[in-house]
Amino acid sequence: MPLYKKYNADLFVTDLAKEEDSLLTIFDQTDVDSNLNILKDTLQSVLSLHAPVKQIKLRSRPCHFLNQEIKDLMRSRDLLLKQYIQSRHDTEWINFKHSRDLVKKTLQEAEKDYTFEEVTANKNSSGSLWKIINRAIPSKDKQRPAFTKDLKVLANEFDQFFAKVDSNATDAVQRLREEHDITVRDSSSETDTDTSSMESFNLRTVSLEEVRQIVRFLPMNISPGPYKISARVLKDCLPVILGPFTDIIYCSILTNTFPFNWKEAQVIPILRDGDHEKAANNRPRSMLAVVSKVLERIVLNQFSAYLTNSNRLTTQQSGNKNAHSTETLSILLTDNILEAIDKKLITTPVLLDPSKAFDSIDHAKLLHKLFTIGAPHSTVVITHCELHAALEKLQQDLYSVAQ
Repeated sequence: MPLYKKYNADLFVTDLAKEEDSLLTIFDQTDVDSNLNILKDTLQSVLSLHAPVKQIKLRSRPCHFLNQEIKDLMRSRDLLLKQYIQSRHDTEWINFKHSRDLVKKTLQEAEKDYTFEEVTANKNSSGSLWKIINRAIPSKDKQRPAFTKDLKVLANEFDQFFAKVDSNATDAVQRLREEHDITVRDSSSETDTDTSSMESFNLRTVSLEEVRQIVRFLPMNISPGPYKISARVLKDCLPVILGPFTDIIYCSILTNTFPFNWKEAQVIPILRDGDHEKAANNRPRSMLAVVSKVLERIVLNQFSAYLTNSNRLTTQQSGNKNAHSTETLSILLTDNILEAIDKKLITTPVLLDPSKAFDSIDHAKLLHKLFTIGAPHSTVVITHCELHAALEKLQQDLYSVAQ
């Protein structure tokens, strides 16, 4: 990971600006992957001078609020304790206690200020806020799991399992259909919406200001992904790379091409329950490059606006919908129950908690659904290629997941 101990944003931006000749070549070609490689290589080469990549072993929770002033106070405290041990004078002990209390108070104030700044910077991101809350709440130390198998062999097993999750789920569903003689309508051959009279969705190009605003509101604590270029670095260097970066996004939209390198992800298994060495007991977490989040947000904003303006979202949907959440769903459910009680009806809740729900998503049905709600054929084909490319990339890169 990059070491930001001596990182200076102003010096980094100054050195990056000196690479303008390399960045300007992006405007001379339209190949998205080539342009992205130029941007990535330029950023990484300059960043390595200011925040060199080093392999470190975390032995305790990192203290981002620990500055040089606090370190000097701690060093002075330790020196006073050493003097007391040598002299055993009451005066030395009193001096040490004052220094110890000062360090404790300064640490508490620094942590409080740091947490306040983090909350303020990420107030619009519920996921980031929960990370901050969990980090601030004291928790019991968890022992790292021990592995009895060779790490490469274990990672290979995880690789094979995660890469075939979709096909395995489809096969399991098919076996259940045959076992219980269940006939299921094939939705892929039908269209539940008349798309001929509906305006289809098409991506539009974006402006410099739109890209600037999206980068500005990126959460600071999201994972940097395989590029090791964090949101902090991206925001620092945005004045220099805004033009070339926007041009890459422009070409991506214009050519209906999602950059291949942005499909690369760091895949980490998160234990659900049970034996941590069994792949089925883990869920994969894919961490994509931060820069790819900008294009994702652009597509999301445009597609969400299209669905809203064309009334393609059901009124009963609460998740992933503006001004809706679990709270609005709870209000709806409560109103329905109260209405049933007023009508002297029996109310019986049925709670379903599907195991590994996202593993059961059929890619063919997902693509068909995109087409039926107005996505053009080119977008559906690109999405299909992205899903398969992501699986291929997973098979190539997951061998190091257990290290």
